[in-house]
Amino acid sequence: MWPAAPKAGFPVTYPLNSFAITNSVDNFIKAPYTMNMNFSWGRDLGHGLFVQASYVGRLSRDSLIQRDMAMPTNLNDPASGMTYFQAMQKMATYTDITDAADRSNSWKSIAPIPFFENMWPGAAGNGYTATQWITNDYLTNTAKGDFTTTLQAMDFTCVTGGNTYRSTTRVRALNCSRLGQDALFSNQFGALAAWSSIAGGNYHAAQFTLRKRFSNSMTLDFNYTLSKSIDLGSGNESSGSFSGGFITNSWAPGDQRAVSDYDTLHSINAYGAYALPVGRGMMFGNKMNKAFDAIIGGWQLSGIYRMSSAGLTSVNTGSVWPTNWQLSNPATPTGLVFPNFSLNKNGVIGTTAAVTAWATDADRLTSELAYRQSFPGEFGLRNNIRTWGTWNVDSVVSKSFKMPFNESHTFTFRWESYNLFNHPVMGSPGFSMTSTSTWGRISSQSNSPRQMQFGLRYDF
Repeated sequence: MWPAAPKAGFPVTYPLNSFAITNSVDNFIKAPYTMNMNFSWGRDLGHGLFVQASYVGRLSRDSLIQRDMAMPTNLNDPASGMTYFQAMQKMATYTDITDAADRSNSWKSIAPIPFFENMWPGAAGNGYTATQWITNDYLTNTAKGDFTTTLQAMDFTCVTGGNTYRSTTRVRALNCSRLGQDALFSNQFGALAAWSSIAGGNYHAAQFTLRKRFSNSMTLDFNYTLSKSIDLGSGNESSGSFSGGFITNSWAPGDQRAVSDYDTLHSINAYGAYALPVGRGMMFGNKMNKAFDAIIGGWQLSGIYRMSSAGLTSVNTGSVWPTNWQLSNPATPTGLVFPNFSLNKNGVIGTTAAVTAWATDADRLTSELAYRQSFPGEFGLRNNIRTWGTWNVDSVVSKSFKMPFNESHTFTFRWESYNLFNHPVMGSPGFSMTSTSTWGRISSQSNSPRQMQFGLRYDF
């Protein structure tokens, strides 16, 4: 039976024991603002050349980001001084690292953890401690790393009144804490994502420009940017939708401060156009006849070059929820060295025999061992892996013909090429702790294959 619907009105009051996953807005929300700082120095070098160096800074404050207003409480045991996060991390170290090989029986030998013994005394029974029964629930009823499902069994769907729900092989229900049900969870929400004005970011960049005015049939523009952007959460503009990120652990939002999803350390772009100085009115062949000019005169080349340094990615915990009931978070490094990418290009992107990040199985295995599932209260590392850079060349070749009946009329043929060298830019490899079969596999290409188009234009 579902609980009765609450009375209509504003604000909405969710019914008790609904464990809803929904959205809201922080009642202390503010208007975001930015502070922009710019400084430039330029110099004319003569011969149509101009150079400029700039500093560009942008500081965002009170930026919008979502956080879980129903985040489970990091409850403190006054007797031992241990918190829920500390207790779960101690248990996780035993189950996932120390005794990871025997997940079916290791719960019987785990030493008592004071937080569980003091705060969940009713969980003990049938000759086993509270710590052992809670560990058993994690090992038998949840996926590795999914600690909040065990917390739900301890705190939301828990029962009181002895050990009638016990068996020596499987825990079907855990007793509630000595504070009763919902000591950590809200009894109304499993997760309440609310937009809050608690985020911010810093962007700093040095920009250098070399520009040549159009003269002697040539124009050129070259730009280089060295930059860094840091924030709590961000969304890439290429996603096509606004996403300001999400705070996974509302009690420690600063843990996920890192370089932005779109951070680009190095960026270069250059544009150039060159009209071949051959033909009537040009440096070479100024007085050639019109027939010959129609063949070798009027050619122009132009192109755009773009280059960006390595992209960013993280190892994710997969479909498990260590800290937040609704959201997973990045994995945590184990201290082993994550090997450099060596790229096995023998496969086909998007297939089971795909291109992979490493050429050897040894490097692939080492990379897996370099991370583990994050424990409750841990966020892991965000955007800590740099993948590979990108570069692209677009070009235009054009030929103009002056009409013999009127030289003010021109007919132009254009040949435009995008990704001229058909250079593939691979997407980020898959790094999920729960999908090791696709670990390191590159399943997408982030740019389009070479495209060409041809056009005709008549000006009069």
